[in-house]
Amino acid sequence: MRRRKSTIALGAGAVILIAAAAVLRFAVVPVLAQVPSDLDATARYAGTASLLDSAALEGGDSENLFIQDLPVTASQRVQVTGTDGGTAVASEDLVMRDPDGEKIRDTHHVYAIDRKDLNAEQPPAGSHAEKHEGLSVGFPLEPEKTDYPFWDATTQDTSPAKYRETTSTEGRETYVYEFQHSGTVADPATVKALPEALSKAAVQALAAGLPAAGREEVTAVLPELADPVALTYTAEVDTTFTVDTETGVPLHTVKAQQVTANIDGPEGPMPLFDVLSYELESTPESVEERVQDASDAARLLSLAGNVIPLALILAGALLTVAAVWTARRGGGSGTAAPDAAAESRDVPEEESEPV
Repeated sequence: MRRRKSTIALGAGAVILIAAAAVLRFAVVPVLAQVPSDLDATARYAGTASLLDSAALEGGDSENLFIQDLPVTASQRVQVTGTDGGTAVASEDLVMRDPDGEKIRDTHHVYAIDRKDLNAEQPPAGSHAEKHEGLSVGFPLEPEKTDYPFWDATTQDTSPAKYRETTSTEGRETYVYEFQHSGTVADPATVKALPEALSKAAVQALAAGLPAAGREEVTAVLPELADPVALTYTAEVDTTFTVDTETGVPLHTVKAQQVTANIDGPEGPMPLFDVLSYELESTPESVEERVQDASDAARLLSLAGNVIPLALILAGALLTVAAVWTARRGGGSGTAAPDAAAESRDVPEEESEPV
């Protein structure tokens, strides 16, 4: 009886372990292999920026209108603020500061994204997520050697982030994608922050800082324009992403942007000055942090998807073998005992001799 109970216990344990492996592999791993609901990641950059000095412009200081090659730092924070099934609502904040810590640029966007491939999703009710297309805050969790449509918030348009090569970053295999895009500035917050027009005197002062050919073009067309002179804006973006192949985490990024003010010329928009241009690159410390994040995520997925399920299956198999062995051993003992008892009953007891 005791052996029979042991056999049942071993068999039940084997079933539980194998079932646990299946649950872990097919129920838990899919939950892990998606954008976490508590994601809060910050990438840090360093570089230079050139911008128009609004104080010099207002004061008529034509010789110091532009600040060139100013050392800057920047942080880009992506945070999941809510989830709805397979959709995550993620905010993206980019803050750029000068050497004194003053903000040069501060942008804020909210997107609804698929938690696995990070493509645009229908915004959940009340999320206030912006309408967009393609990728916006990162790459799929399992990126491929292909081109992805990528959203540019400044122009509110997409262009392909093109796969270029496979390389290695801090020992991790990575895919390199290049994103180049240009268009009319359409982001409402950016448009609101830029002047709609400038006086002819201000435009003339700005033209003095242009190369000879550009200065002559502006000077020639200026008399025909209304005062104040209406401005339009265009932007150019050039970004290189180096992305972890196992997790989709961007490990290293180089980004450049140029926002240009234009006036109407005889053949279309005529560049007048750059409102802002910058070149940023991930800091070494930021790269180390992102590499560690990718390593931790990949290790967790490997443990949950391969190592632990395999260990549970092996343990279940061992318990199954033990259960079979116990059952067979118990079966042999159970048949021998009755025969021995029967034989003992059939043999007559010998009479005792008198003492």
